[in-house]
Amino acid sequence: MSHHDGMAVPEAPAHKLAKLEGGSLRNPDPTYCSYYVSRKHRFCRTECKPGSLYCCTHNGTGDSGAVRRSDDGESSSGAHDNSSPELKGASGTGDVRVPCPINPNHTVYASRLAKHVRVCPDLRFVTTQLPYFSENKHANKGAAFVTPALVGDTEGTTARRTHRDLSQDDLARLMRKVMDCYRSCVEPEIVVMPSCAMPTPTDVAPGGEDGVAFTSSYPSFSEACPEPLHHPGSVSQKHGPQHTALLRCLSDVVLQSCAADSILTQYSKLTPSVGARFPEATPKPIHVDGFLEFGAGKGGLSVALQQLIMHRLLESSAVAAKSEVAGFTEHATSEPSSAPPSSWPFLKEVAAQPPLVVLDMDGFRRKGDARVRHSAVPLRRLRIDIKDVGLTQAFLEDIRPSSSSEKTTGDAAAAVEKAACTPSDHNIEGPMENWAVLGKHLCGACTDFALSCLTESPSLSHEAQVRLPIVIIATCCHHRCELRHLNPPETLEGGGGAPAVLMMPGSDFAWSQDEFAALTSMSSWAVCGGFVSEDRRLIGRQCKRIIDQLRVHFLRLLGYAAFQCQYTTRDITEENVCIVAFHQQSRDAPSL
Repeated sequence: MSHHDGMAVPEAPAHKLAKLEGGSLRNPDPTYCSYYVSRKHRFCRTECKPGSLYCCTHNGTGDSGAVRRSDDGESSSGAHDNSSPELKGASGTGDVRVPCPINPNHTVYASRLAKHVRVCPDLRFVTTQLPYFSENKHANKGAAFVTPALVGDTEGTTARRTHRDLSQDDLARLMRKVMDCYRSCVEPEIVVMPSCAMPTPTDVAPGGEDGVAFTSSYPSFSEACPEPLHHPGSVSQKHGPQHTALLRCLSDVVLQSCAADSILTQYSKLTPSVGARFPEATPKPIHVDGFLEFGAGKGGLSVALQQLIMHRLLESSAVAAKSEVAGFTEHATSEPSSAPPSSWPFLKEVAAQPPLVVLDMDGFRRKGDARVRHSAVPLRRLRIDIKDVGLTQAFLEDIRPSSSSEKTTGDAAAAVEKAACTPSDHNIEGPMENWAVLGKHLCGACTDFALSCLTESPSLSHEAQVRLPIVIIATCCHHRCELRHLNPPETLEGGGGAPAVLMMPGSDFAWSQDEFAALTSMSSWAVCGGFVSEDRRLIGRQCKRIIDQLRVHFLRLLGYAAFQCQYTTRDITEENVCIVAFHQQSRDAPSL
């Protein structure tokens, strides 16, 4: 028995010791890493990096003639050496943990930092090497509203102001201002989905797979997809109803539905100034060729959409098979996707196998990607911060690459060569595609980053042949919003050195820099439960809606018809409002 940190550790089995002492430096299975994990008495079980004996994590520098042993990732051979200064630092002799410069989401001992940066698993996700990386491209769009010192504070060294920095009188005055602004400028324009009524016990799907079957004609996923798909997974009682409701919003917008329970019908019944934004002619449906989800996390919303599309494909295959048996093979195969499930009629306006692209800055465990990786409609994930993504270049280089440019994964030289080319060299020649932008609980300023991406529409249309006519984003975490990142809700005139005043368009309500900071911090009252009074919870919800209304006005500035929609009840989620926006087009109007 050997000893480490006062604990007895069994020696490696005799047959493994014999192999090591005999000079065998390689894993018996050449497919897997030859890094020997002493603590577990086995080799690393990760596949080797191409052209190396080791995986990406263990392919660091070191003496290739010595057996690499883990011992917490530091010893290169032999047993534990308790005299190592690195182990002494790790055992608490004053060494400190510092954020990893590659990914600050994890830390490492300062004495080990130099070695860690060579073997960090997140090296493969260094976004600065991506051809569509453009640092802070969509950040600081509200710089005109704040002092220059805050614009340049990228490290967050300046303490953020909150409502606690206000006096009692100023706070009370601000709360009254919030209520007045909400009642006069925001509440009249909020659409409430008719199916937000509480479900009855009979609406709960058998087996507990889906939490809600809405009272409208739209089914839950357990009803729309009664047969198990390739990797159906389990539908959450919390997230399942939200996915259903958000996809219902998508359905109404795609179909431009005028049904009584459509959110567009509710929108047209609002104040005359808002309802007048609808065209007089009957709008035609919006065909969708692809979907882009910002801040996707584990990809739950896109996976839910993928399940509906796969169900449509299975139904179409079944119809084609029956027709072939009946002797109508030619007619059945001419248009295989012409018979979508009647429960989700918007699918008839969706491409047969649309690309589903999810974008997030971090990696997550138990992502939905793996469940649908081998299906006919897989997810494609881009790992990059929304504020740093050049969306046009992302479509040109990764999402919808030109057919003339062959893409080789992992070829760094090809990536550099592509990055050096001008955008005009990669213009896509092909039909124009309509993509829908989705987001479920896009956190804080990330919503503003995503909306800023819509300003790339001219270059997207000209170079990538892509339009973004539909936007459906459920917002959350308004306490993490920052005025410097807020997209201006109205056109700003060139002024002097003083910060511009943030105005609610169409009203006299103005918000100073300190008031907006208090607005964001007070929004957290909405989700504090019993820790604050009901009056403050109400104020918190109103603060959220005011911030989102400023975003709605920005979308209208871009030419969208936009509004806020309460898509589910607060007992399912306190963050139950989404922003819906779309470009309108009448049936007799030419294509955009």
